[in-house]
Amino acid sequence: MTSNLVMTLAPVETSPPPAPQMQEMPASSFKLSKEAIRSSLKASTIDGVFSTIFGSITTGVLLSNFLLELGATSVEIGMLSSFPMLVNLLQPLGAYLGDRTTSRLRYLLWIFSPSRLLWLILVWGIWANTNGYLSSHQLIYSTLAIVLVTHVMGALGSPAWVSWMAVLVPRRLRGRYFGFRNSAASLTNLLSIPLLGLVVSAWRHGPIPAYAGILLLAETAEAPRLYL
Repeated sequence: MTSNLVMTLAPVETSPPPAPQMQEMPASSFKLSKEAIRSSLKASTIDGVFSTIFGSITTGVLLSNFLLELGATSVEIGMLSSFPMLVNLLQPLGAYLGDRTTSRLRYLLWIFSPSRLLWLILVWGIWANTNGYLSSHQLIYSTLAIVLVTHVMGALGSPAWVSWMAVLVPRRLRGRYFGFRNSAASLTNLLSIPLLGLVVSAWRHGPIPAYAGILLLAETAEAPRLYL
């Protein structure tokens, strides 16, 4: 009887309650004001227009024509065409790096700013070529190296940009907004390529110095994007 009473009155040891765990708030829970969303989407549309001007100069027929004027072979033109598909293999790495960063804005600035400024090296290379300091063959391979590096940086930055846009653009507006943005970019591309091609063909000093001139125009078009 006594032993049963002692067992009844003995304190029962219980484990302490688990410590509360901090849960990370998902990105979708952050809400922006309508005015902030409106200004951000407007800035993104303007960014798309300027980016299209830059891309029409540094890719496509204008760049291919520049290399052909320098005497590029079919193998070198093939290398130019293969770079975009080759570097797409780096996009999973870009997605991983983008998720590891604390600010997509800073990450994209560190990725895309150097890739844009690299084209100023090509402007200097064209000047050196026209003044006899750099051979056409060396300028061709310098151009291909710049193109490869810029495409690599683009592959590393594209997933972070898409993720940023997915957070910024409300779900109900995505179809309408990206349709409008793509239409503005397509119209810019439709107008800019013939006009820039006319500038290159009509430049009195020849198509190679003309390409340096429109490259400076491309860099000028990129400058406003830093303030958007």
